[in-house]
Amino acid sequence: MNSLIPKSEWEDITHILVTHGDPDHYVDADRIALKSSAPVVCGKGLTKMIDGKLMVVNPRKNGLKSWIPLENVHPIDVGDRITLQDVTIEGVKTQHGSINIPILGFKIRKTPGPKERTGLGAIGFKININGNTILNLGDSLLKEEWKGIKPDVLMIPIGGLGNNTWTMDIPDAVEAVKLIAPKMVIPCHYNVPFLLKKNAAPADDLFFKKDEFDIVFTSYGTIGWLPDLKPWAKMISERLKKGGTFYIADFHPIVWMFDYLEGIPVMKYGYNQDEAIYEEYEGTYANQSSKMVSKEYGWNHGLGEVLTALTEAGLRIDYLKEHDESPYNVLPDLIETKSSNYVTKDKLYPLIFEIKATKI
Repeated sequence: MNSLIPKSEWEDITHILVTHGDPDHYVDADRIALKSSAPVVCGKGLTKMIDGKLMVVNPRKNGLKSWIPLENVHPIDVGDRITLQDVTIEGVKTQHGSINIPILGFKIRKTPGPKERTGLGAIGFKININGNTILNLGDSLLKEEWKGIKPDVLMIPIGGLGNNTWTMDIPDAVEAVKLIAPKMVIPCHYNVPFLLKKNAAPADDLFFKKDEFDIVFTSYGTIGWLPDLKPWAKMISERLKKGGTFYIADFHPIVWMFDYLEGIPVMKYGYNQDEAIYEEYEGTYANQSSKMVSKEYGWNHGLGEVLTALTEAGLRIDYLKEHDESPYNVLPDLIETKSSNYVTKDKLYPLIFEIKATKI
């Protein structure tokens, strides 16, 4: 079993949260921790004291006989709260379901318990980052204790097999969403392989994307975080009613051709650049006075790429407009205008673009 995170990116990881001890959630946790020096937060059931040392269950051994030391581990219980590097993490009650999967005429049966590795140390995490809340429920069954948490983002498993097997299934996940009342839902743990079975947790995530809207609006600072605009445009089209309106206002791609970290803007990046733009600086996107070192990857998309992605997804472009003025004073040496916007001194290039499109 391999990590979904490339090894080349391990050293950039800032926090490691382990929802339980199953290999698909835990197998490389110690290796990543050693490479990145990131703190590890886990449920207390994943650790124990041996000869006065805090140990964690071996990520790559079956059962509970092998335990290893690991630096910077922070075991927590339900309701416990810890702050690490400006990120606050609170333990949330979860419960891993039993596994009962038919394979080649046999059934794999595992029931979580005090002497069982499956679901060991199960715990969810309510994560607060710069005022935004993410709730990760790991591989849990439905719990009434989640009522009214109201996170910005909910990561929820949907690939259960019914009858409280493995995780929540679609009906239970829908009930959980109603209980929790998040702003956004990310379905997880479905259509996954298990031993020889290629798809042991089938589920249709389109159920969570079936709502259609009259208007979809994308605001400033969004597409620059995306390496590929085709899935973005496809999602917009899927969520719009026929005849519905899409509108985007964002910074012009010419703006992102410059490097601003040294104070004086230097043209450094391509207008249509496939490679990621990497920047490292002290502070964060939301808190410039933070002592955290931010490591950011972004992508610059020319207007031709933006328009093509939208039209290929089934939208008709109603207009494209470009503006010299920006509503935000986020670039060096901008001058405030009478309209309380901001412009460059010479106005040699636009700062903002807007597009209005209609789903056909």
